[in-house]
Amino acid sequence: MTRCITLAIGIFAGVSSCAQPARTDTFIFHFAFDRSEIRPADSSALQRFLAGLTIDSISITGYTDTVGSPDYNQRLSQRRAVSAGELLQRLLATDMGTPVHLEGRGEAEPLPGDDSESRRVIVVVWCRPPLPPTPPPPPPVVAQRDTPRDVSEPDTILRLDDIRFYANTTNLTESAQMLLPRHINYLLTLKDRFLEIDGYCNSPGPPLKQTDPLYILSEKRAKFIYDRLVEQGFDPDRVIYKGKGNANPRNAHPTTRDEMDKNMRVEIQVFRTRPEP
Repeated sequence: MTRCITLAIGIFAGVSSCAQPARTDTFIFHFAFDRSEIRPADSSALQRFLAGLTIDSISITGYTDTVGSPDYNQRLSQRRAVSAGELLQRLLATDMGTPVHLEGRGEAEPLPGDDSESRRVIVVVWCRPPLPPTPPPPPPVVAQRDTPRDVSEPDTILRLDDIRFYANTTNLTESAQMLLPRHINYLLTLKDRFLEIDGYCNSPGPPLKQTDPLYILSEKRAKFIYDRLVEQGFDPDRVIYKGKGNANPRNAHPTTRDEMDKNMRVEIQVFRTRPEP
Protein backbone atom coordinates (compact mmCIF):
# COMPACT_ATOMS: atom_id res chain seq x y z
CA MET A 1 0.00 0.00 0.00
CA THR A 2 1.38 3.42 -0.90
CA ARG A 3 0.92 6.72 0.88
CA CYS A 4 1.66 10.36 0.17
CA ILE A 5 4.02 12.56 2.16
CA THR A 6 4.61 16.28 1.92
CA LEU A 7 7.69 18.17 3.06
CA ALA A 8 6.76 20.71 5.69
CA ILE A 9 9.53 23.15 4.84
CA GLY A 10 10.37 25.70 2.18
CA ILE A 11 8.42 25.51 -1.05
CA PHE A 12 6.69 22.22 -0.50
CA ALA A 13 3.10 23.09 0.24
CA GLY A 14 1.19 19.99 -0.82
CA VAL A 15 -0.88 19.14 -3.89
CA SER A 16 -1.53 21.97 -6.31
CA SER A 17 -5.12 23.12 -6.60
CA CYS A 18 -4.59 25.17 -9.73
CA ALA A 19 -6.51 24.74 -12.97
CA GLN A 20 -5.19 22.34 -15.59
CA PRO A 21 -1.92 23.88 -16.87
CA ALA A 22 -1.00 24.11 -20.48
CA ARG A 23 1.61 21.31 -20.54
CA THR A 24 3.88 19.07 -18.46
CA ASP A 25 7.58 18.23 -18.56
CA THR A 26 9.04 15.08 -17.03
CA PHE A 27 12.47 14.35 -15.55
CA ILE A 28 13.59 10.90 -14.25
CA PHE A 29 16.32 10.14 -11.68
CA HIS A 30 17.88 6.67 -11.38
CA PHE A 31 19.51 5.38 -8.16
CA ALA A 32 22.14 2.91 -7.17
CA PHE A 33 20.94 -0.27 -5.46
CA ASP A 34 19.49 0.42 -1.98
CA ARG A 35 20.51 4.11 -2.13
CA SER A 36 18.53 7.35 -2.05
CA GLU A 37 21.30 9.87 -2.75
CA ILE A 38 21.09 11.84 -5.99
CA ARG A 39 24.25 11.77 -8.07
CA PRO A 40 25.91 15.13 -8.91
CA ALA A 41 25.46 14.55 -12.64
CA ASP A 42 21.71 14.11 -12.16
CA SER A 43 21.58 17.24 -9.99
CA SER A 44 23.20 19.30 -12.76
CA ALA A 45 20.89 17.76 -15.36
CA LEU A 46 17.81 18.69 -13.27
CA GLN A 47 19.03 22.27 -12.96
CA ARG A 48 19.31 22.50 -16.75
CA PHE A 49 15.90 20.89 -17.12
CA LEU A 50 14.23 23.52 -14.91
CA ALA A 51 15.89 26.49 -16.59
CA GLY A 52 13.38 28.67 -18.38
CA LEU A 53 10.26 26.83 -17.15
CA THR A 54 7.35 28.79 -15.71
CA ILE A 55 6.37 26.28 -13.03
CA ASP A 56 2.88 25.93 -11.59
CA SER A 57 3.27 22.77 -9.50
CA ILE A 58 5.46 19.65 -9.21
CA SER A 59 4.77 15.98 -8.57
CA ILE A 60 7.59 13.69 -7.30
CA THR A 61 7.07 9.90 -7.23
CA GLY A 62 9.70 7.45 -5.97
CA TYR A 63 10.02 3.74 -6.94
CA THR A 64 12.24 0.73 -6.15
CA ASP A 65 13.03 -2.60 -7.71
CA THR A 66 11.48 -5.80 -6.33
CA VAL A 67 14.50 -6.89 -4.31
CA GLY A 68 13.76 -6.80 -0.55
CA SER A 69 10.55 -6.65 1.45
CA PRO A 70 7.63 -4.50 0.29
CA ASP A 71 7.65 -2.45 3.52
CA TYR A 72 11.36 -1.66 3.20
CA ASN A 73 10.99 -0.77 -0.47
CA GLN A 74 8.06 1.49 0.38
CA ARG A 75 10.20 3.47 2.82
CA LEU A 76 13.13 3.52 0.36
CA SER A 77 10.92 4.92 -2.40
CA GLN A 78 9.78 7.65 -0.01
CA ARG A 79 13.36 8.56 0.88
CA ARG A 80 14.19 8.83 -2.80
CA ALA A 81 11.20 11.14 -3.37
CA VAL A 82 12.27 13.30 -0.41
CA SER A 83 15.84 13.53 -1.75
CA ALA A 84 14.48 14.78 -5.05
CA GLY A 85 12.21 17.23 -3.23
CA GLU A 86 15.07 18.67 -1.16
CA LEU A 87 17.11 19.15 -4.33
CA LEU A 88 14.21 20.98 -5.97
CA GLN A 89 13.87 23.14 -2.86
CA ARG A 90 17.46 24.30 -3.29
CA LEU A 91 17.15 24.84 -7.04
CA LEU A 92 13.84 26.72 -6.76
CA ALA A 93 14.71 28.79 -3.69
CA THR A 94 13.57 31.94 -5.46
CA ASP A 95 10.10 30.52 -6.13
CA MET A 96 8.84 29.71 -2.61
CA GLY A 97 5.19 29.46 -3.65
CA THR A 98 5.50 26.38 -5.88
CA PRO A 99 3.43 23.47 -4.46
CA VAL A 100 5.13 20.05 -4.58
CA HIS A 101 3.46 16.66 -4.07
CA LEU A 102 5.68 13.74 -2.97
CA GLU A 103 4.74 10.09 -3.06
CA GLY A 104 6.61 6.83 -2.46
CA ARG A 105 5.15 3.90 -4.40
CA GLY A 106 7.65 1.18 -3.51
CA GLU A 107 7.69 -1.74 -5.92
CA ALA A 108 4.67 -0.53 -7.91
CA GLU A 109 4.91 -0.35 -11.68
CA PRO A 110 8.21 -2.18 -12.14
CA LEU A 111 9.86 -1.69 -15.50
CA PRO A 112 10.91 -4.64 -17.67
CA GLY A 113 14.57 -5.52 -18.05
CA ASP A 114 17.35 -4.48 -15.67
CA ASP A 115 16.17 -3.69 -12.11
CA SER A 116 18.14 -0.42 -12.31
CA GLU A 117 15.42 1.02 -14.54
CA SER A 118 12.87 0.53 -11.75
CA ARG A 119 15.02 2.29 -9.14
CA ARG A 120 13.83 5.76 -10.08
CA VAL A 121 12.09 8.98 -9.16
CA ILE A 122 9.79 10.62 -11.68
CA VAL A 123 9.52 14.41 -11.45
CA VAL A 124 6.56 15.87 -13.33
CA VAL A 125 6.52 19.65 -13.70
CA TRP A 126 3.27 21.34 -14.62
CA CYS A 127 3.94 24.59 -16.47
CA ARG A 128 1.72 27.62 -16.46
CA PRO A 129 0.22 28.52 -19.81
CA PRO A 130 2.42 31.13 -21.43
CA LEU A 131 1.10 34.65 -21.18
CA PRO A 132 -0.08 36.08 -24.45
CA PRO A 133 2.49 38.41 -25.93
CA THR A 134 2.02 42.00 -24.98
CA PRO A 135 0.93 43.84 -28.08
CA PRO A 136 3.24 46.63 -29.09
CA PRO A 137 2.01 50.09 -28.19
CA PRO A 138 0.17 51.85 -30.95
CA PRO A 139 2.29 54.19 -32.99
CA PRO A 140 2.16 57.77 -31.79
CA VAL A 141 -0.46 59.86 -33.45
CA VAL A 142 1.25 62.38 -35.65
CA ALA A 143 -0.83 65.34 -36.59
CA GLN A 144 -0.96 65.63 -40.33
CA ARG A 145 -0.20 69.12 -41.45
CA ASP A 146 -0.78 70.42 -44.90
CA THR A 147 2.34 71.54 -46.65
CA PRO A 148 2.20 75.32 -46.70
CA ARG A 149 1.09 76.45 -50.11
CA ASP A 150 3.60 78.48 -52.08
CA VAL A 151 1.70 81.69 -52.69
CA SER A 152 3.94 82.37 -55.68
CA GLU A 153 2.42 79.36 -57.42
CA PRO A 154 -0.88 79.77 -59.31
CA ASP A 155 -4.04 78.29 -57.84
CA THR A 156 -4.90 76.95 -61.27
CA ILE A 157 -4.04 77.32 -64.94
CA LEU A 158 -6.84 77.78 -67.46
CA ARG A 159 -5.85 76.36 -70.84
CA LEU A 160 -8.02 77.99 -73.48
CA ASP A 161 -7.56 75.18 -75.97
CA ASP A 162 -10.44 76.29 -78.18
CA ILE A 163 -9.22 79.91 -78.41
CA ARG A 164 -6.98 79.78 -81.48
CA PHE A 165 -5.42 82.34 -83.79
CA TYR A 166 -4.80 82.43 -87.49
CA ALA A 167 -1.13 81.85 -88.28
CA ASN A 168 1.17 84.86 -87.85
CA THR A 169 -1.69 87.09 -86.64
CA THR A 170 -3.56 88.14 -83.52
CA ASN A 171 -6.85 87.38 -85.24
CA LEU A 172 -9.07 84.75 -83.64
CA THR A 173 -10.49 81.99 -85.75
CA GLU A 174 -14.23 82.15 -86.35
CA SER A 175 -14.97 79.41 -83.83
CA ALA A 176 -12.75 81.13 -81.21
CA GLN A 177 -14.65 84.40 -81.69
CA MET A 178 -17.88 82.60 -80.83
CA LEU A 179 -16.41 80.86 -77.77
CA LEU A 180 -14.44 83.74 -76.24
CA PRO A 181 -17.46 85.43 -74.53
CA ARG A 182 -18.15 82.27 -72.56
CA HIS A 183 -14.58 82.22 -71.24
CA ILE A 184 -14.73 85.90 -70.36
CA ASN A 185 -17.96 85.39 -68.38
CA TYR A 186 -16.25 82.72 -66.33
CA LEU A 187 -13.12 84.83 -65.78
CA LEU A 188 -15.27 87.66 -64.46
CA THR A 189 -16.25 85.39 -61.55
CA LEU A 190 -12.57 85.53 -60.55
CA LYS A 191 -12.42 89.32 -60.23
CA ASP A 192 -11.08 88.97 -56.67
CA ARG A 193 -8.04 87.05 -57.97
CA PHE A 194 -5.00 88.07 -59.98
CA LEU A 195 -4.52 86.85 -63.54
CA GLU A 196 -1.46 86.37 -65.71
CA ILE A 197 -2.27 85.94 -69.38
CA ASP A 198 0.46 84.10 -71.32
CA GLY A 199 0.58 84.08 -75.13
CA TYR A 200 2.40 81.50 -77.26
CA CYS A 201 3.34 80.97 -80.88
CA ASN A 202 4.20 78.01 -83.07
CA SER A 203 7.93 77.87 -83.89
CA PRO A 204 9.63 74.47 -83.48
CA GLY A 205 13.27 74.75 -82.51
CA PRO A 206 15.36 76.61 -79.94
CA PRO A 207 13.78 79.30 -77.71
CA LEU A 208 13.04 82.54 -79.52
CA LYS A 209 14.66 85.80 -78.51
CA GLN A 210 12.36 88.49 -77.19
CA THR A 211 13.17 90.56 -80.27
CA ASP A 212 12.01 87.83 -82.62
CA PRO A 213 8.80 88.76 -84.51
CA LEU A 214 7.11 85.53 -83.44
CA TYR A 215 7.99 86.17 -79.81
CA ILE A 216 6.50 89.67 -80.11
CA LEU A 217 3.45 88.06 -81.73
CA SER A 218 2.96 85.82 -78.70
CA GLU A 219 2.90 88.91 -76.47
CA LYS A 220 0.35 90.61 -78.73
CA ARG A 221 -1.90 87.54 -78.49
CA ALA A 222 -1.80 87.73 -74.68
CA LYS A 223 -2.60 91.46 -74.83
CA PHE A 224 -5.57 90.75 -77.09
CA ILE A 225 -7.20 88.67 -74.35
CA TYR A 226 -6.12 91.24 -71.72
CA ASP A 227 -7.90 94.00 -73.63
CA ARG A 228 -11.11 91.94 -73.92
CA LEU A 229 -11.15 91.36 -70.13
CA VAL A 230 -10.56 95.03 -69.30
CA GLU A 231 -13.28 96.02 -71.78
CA GLN A 232 -15.68 93.76 -69.89
CA GLY A 233 -14.89 95.37 -66.53
CA PHE A 234 -11.95 93.38 -65.17
CA ASP A 235 -9.72 95.53 -62.95
CA PRO A 236 -6.52 96.20 -64.99
CA ASP A 237 -4.55 96.31 -61.72
CA ARG A 238 -5.36 92.64 -61.21
CA VAL A 239 -4.28 91.34 -64.60
CA ILE A 240 -0.98 91.28 -66.49
CA TYR A 241 0.00 89.75 -69.81
CA LYS A 242 3.23 88.20 -71.03
CA GLY A 243 4.65 86.80 -74.24
CA LYS A 244 6.16 83.33 -73.89
CA GLY A 245 7.30 82.83 -77.46
CA ASN A 246 7.64 79.15 -78.34
CA ALA A 247 8.17 77.96 -74.74
CA ASN A 248 6.39 74.81 -73.55
CA PRO A 249 4.83 73.87 -76.90
CA ARG A 250 1.86 71.54 -76.84
CA ASN A 251 3.48 69.74 -79.77
CA ALA A 252 7.26 70.02 -79.92
CA HIS A 253 7.38 68.61 -83.44
CA PRO A 254 4.06 69.48 -85.08
CA THR A 255 3.32 67.75 -88.35
CA THR A 256 -0.32 68.71 -88.91
CA ARG A 257 -2.20 71.97 -89.06
CA ASP A 258 -4.11 71.07 -85.91
CA GLU A 259 -0.86 70.47 -83.96
CA MET A 260 0.50 73.81 -85.13
CA ASP A 261 -2.72 75.61 -84.14
CA LYS A 262 -2.55 74.13 -80.62
CA ASN A 263 0.86 75.73 -80.17
CA MET A 264 -0.61 79.17 -81.03
CA ARG A 265 -2.54 79.55 -77.81
CA VAL A 266 -3.25 81.58 -74.69
CA GLU A 267 -3.12 80.26 -71.11
CA ILE A 268 -4.28 82.10 -67.99
CA GLN A 269 -2.71 81.56 -64.56
CA VAL A 270 -4.93 82.39 -61.56
CA PHE A 271 -3.27 83.65 -58.34
CA ARG A 272 -4.51 84.60 -54.86
CA THR A 273 -1.78 87.22 -54.55
CA ARG A 274 -0.29 89.53 -57.15
CA PRO A 275 2.22 87.59 -59.32
CA GLU A 276 5.62 89.00 -60.08
CA PRO A 277 5.64 91.17 -63.23
